[in-house]
Amino acid sequence: MSNWTAEEYAEHLARRANQSPAGLPADGAAESGLPSGTRPEEEWELSPSPDKKVQRRNQQIEWGEQCTYFAQLRARIDPDTGYAEPGWDGADMIYAVPNSNVAGVAVGKKLVQSGLRRGYPDINVDVPRADGARSYHGLRIEMKRPQGVMSDVKKHQRDWHERLRDHGYKVCVCFGWREAWEVTAEYLGWDDL
Repeated sequence: MSNWTAEEYAEHLARRANQSPAGLPADGAAESGLPSGTRPEEEWELSPSPDKKVQRRNQQIEWGEQCTYFAQLRARIDPDTGYAEPGWDGADMIYAVPNSNVAGVAVGKKLVQSGLRRGYPDINVDVPRADGARSYHGLRIEMKRPQGVMSDVKKHQRDWHERLRDHGYKVCVCFGWREAWEVTAEYLGWDDL
């Protein structure tokens, strides 16, 4: 997929929009035991939805949007050094948090065991910046599907956003990779969009 252009990938996502996502385990997939004493709210779980297929499709769309964002980002990083190309300062300081659960419940439980926190934003930009009178420790982006709405942001995600803002981070909810790219470009001062 990394060799696809953004337009090709968008067409691919559009074709798949009415298909069930491939590679997702059925409910009750293989268990990976959590340590005893793990509290229920720490377990990896999908947010309640009246239709699990719709929820999984939406997760796949968000995942695809995030993959497109990072494909664009990788094009701005020197593969030999791992550093950002000239004019793309900070591109090498952006990474993802794997909390969309597209890998399945068993993998999700293992990620929680290793420290993943439910609701944390999807994309992190660890570059401090000043924006007028306000300065930030970094940027956090919550990725949502392009057709999404603010009500798609769950309570545990909003709680993280508030806590991060209280600690000096800029937090944005972005609907699709293009909006996330524009927010990143504005934050880092990139001229070329």
